[in-house]
Amino acid sequence: MLNKIFNLILFLIPNLAYSQYCPEMKYKIEYTQYTVDYDSILRIPRLVYYKIEPDSLKYFGRDIFGPDYNVFNYTTPEDYYDSGYDRGHLFPSASAYSWDAMSESFYMTNITPQLPEFNRGVWKSLELHERSFNSTTYVITGFIPQDRYDYLVGTNIAIPDKYFKVIYVPDEYIMEGYIIPQNGIKPYMKWRVPVDMIENQIGYDLFYQLDDNLENYLESKY
Repeated sequence: MLNKIFNLILFLIPNLAYSQYCPEMKYKIEYTQYTVDYDSILRIPRLVYYKIEPDSLKYFGRDIFGPDYNVFNYTTPEDYYDSGYDRGHLFPSASAYSWDAMSESFYMTNITPQLPEFNRGVWKSLELHERSFNSTTYVITGFIPQDRYDYLVGTNIAIPDKYFKVIYVPDEYIMEGYIIPQNGIKPYMKWRVPVDMIENQIGYDLFYQLDDNLENYLESKY
């Protein structure tokens, strides 16, 4: 019995550590290294939460895009063909620390329509930045809701105008927020904003697990 309890504790500890700062979600899907809040009406992820362990990062190659059939109103890679938009990751495959996590990053539940110059430019630069810290890093990313959406031609997949990213490095007391429009061409550091501003626009309380004084301090910083 004691061995069973000990094994159960070992099993739960990494899961608890991984989900430590996960925001409350409306439609939660958990994968190996990231968690998605999926919008089955807009057919894109509202936000994605993940943890980066810098000592565990290495190149695992690339997989092919594919649908998650467990999701209502799922999308397929073919929905994006000839659309003029990239299939843009929210949890980047390069931030994975296992082959399984890398492979799961290619589920379409992790994908939104992104202009090529955005996905391969400022967004990629910001993803490189989030992997540059020397200690455990937590990231929450997604799109800024809007009153009206354009859609990929022939589909009802919404195209966001703006994306956000929040980076939290507990050991260094660093919290950074960014809001970047799809047509943004300035370097990512020019788009930095207080996390409070992001929360007001997306309607989520991010990193609510922190002590209130620390949360207020970090989220109000610019």
